[in-house]
Amino acid sequence: MVRYIIDEDQERESYAIRRLMRTDVLRSRVFHPMGLGDFSWYLLEWRIHKWHRKPGDVDILGGPLACKDTSEFTIALERHKKAFPDAHPTIPELLAAKSVAEAGGIAWPPPLDFVVGLEVKCGYIRDGRARSTKSSVKDVADIRNKVDGLLALGLERVALMDIMPRPGLCRARGFPNLSACFLMVPDAA
Repeated sequence: MVRYIIDEDQERESYAIRRLMRTDVLRSRVFHPMGLGDFSWYLLEWRIHKWHRKPGDVDILGGPLACKDTSEFTIALERHKKAFPDAHPTIPELLAAKSVAEAGGIAWPPPLDFVVGLEVKCGYIRDGRARSTKSSVKDVADIRNKVDGLLALGLERVALMDIMPRPGLCRARGFPNLSACFLMVPDAA
């Protein structure tokens, strides 16, 4: 069975967040422009009990990781560049980060001087029609308040990721009811 994130159910945003974070290319396309590289930490679906006098959540928080000793990373990077001279530049970087992490060289807790936030919203299909989670003035105001709340936390950068059904585009690509075609995966259940 194939599950589409825009199928009408209450877990579509949570599902989209997990799928985004498991897919290196998608995660990079979202977070690299926000200033985060591959050597970063992320906190997903953090519940905040005092959010402007009401409970709320932050869909994704992230920031760069740091090495205890930056020379360890530089040495590991050079070693992997020599071992894989024809590799894409990101491969030696990932291998160097992995080497440093496996050797216990990551500073923890990470520095919090650069933290970004992402709010995720997903449209859905009901009765064959695309629907939005922001279809009223109140819904738009709630989303705006949520983004303002992220900014009030003192985050360096904040973004809103809106995943909406586009049936025409997806039909042309062979997906009958899916806008974010890349977020289709076999259902684990």
